[in-house]
Amino acid sequence: MHENFEVGTTVQLKSGGPVMTVNHYNEQQDIYVCIWFSGDNLQSETFNPSVLTDDC
Repeated sequence: MHENFEVGTTVQLKSGGPVMTVNHYNEQQDIYVCIWFSGDNLQSETFNPSVLTDDC
């Protein structure tokens, strides 16, 4: 079982990488949409909850 992250929670990939913000949870697909800045560019990607942690 994975953690349930609230919208606005800061998360990171368990393998490392940038700190991201949970923007949306898609319950039907069980994925989180996360956003983060890379320089001045806003990035967005979907992630399986099993690869995310809020220990960042």
